[in-house]
Amino acid sequence: MALSKVLEAEINQPSTFFGVATSPQSEIVGIITAHSHKELLFVARLYVLPEFQRQGFGKIMMEESCRAFPQTRRVRLEVEEQNPKGRAFYRKLGFTEVGTKTDDIAGTILKSVAMERNLHNPK
Repeated sequence: MALSKVLEAEINQPSTFFGVATSPQSEIVGIITAHSHKELLFVARLYVLPEFQRQGFGKIMMEESCRAFPQTRRVRLEVEEQNPKGRAFYRKLGFTEVGTKTDDIAGTILKSVAMERNLHNPK
């Protein structure tokens, strides 16, 4: 199945939030995909173009994904171990590192850090 069909099927699930951030000129500058599993929201991807980072786009997309699923009590994600900027960003949003994971993707070893954040009053 083509990647576009996989993403389309994923996006069309009622338990999936897909958000797009745009610049004032209506350029797409970021995306987020999150999957709701009862009280857990798993953020599968969050990307903001480098020239638009540190302008609040990532934080807003994260907040919108939580608002899309009011039952969310905990948010979980994985970030590459070798991505200190990403890890720092998530820590700034209140995430803590809760574990590590190693995947072998076609002979390439990928190490990631699992991070979580508890939501006390999600709205």
